[in-house]
Amino acid sequence: MVGPLPDMGLMPTSTVKVLRPDETGTDPFNDPVFEVLEDEVDGVLVQPSGTSDIGAERPYGTQSDIVAHFPKSYSGDLSGCSIELPGPVVYEVVGNPVMYDPDATPGPFGMRVEARRVDG
Repeated sequence: MVGPLPDMGLMPTSTVKVLRPDETGTDPFNDPVFEVLEDEVDGVLVQPSGTSDIGAERPYGTQSDIVAHFPKSYSGDLSGCSIELPGPVVYEVVGNPVMYDPDATPGPFGMRVEARRVDG
């Protein structure tokens, strides 16, 4: 097994908020009602991934993607969640990210999370 890499300050990390919807009941029309729970996570490396225009049908629409590398210490489920970056800017988590095998990944990061923001 390879030991952990030393922190030389080469990769600046951020504190992000994980926004998790929690069903609290139903409304008068029997539709679910959600409360948003917030969980702050320190040591997340945020990597810009790409931008694009949406298309002719939405001329002012844009899409922005990021990859957030979560620390090995994070153990929460991100399926259906959003990530709020400082600013605040909110990105929707894509899919259901899973943790890497800690023995196979040197360094402080243990989960790659793709997220997307669409405006317009």
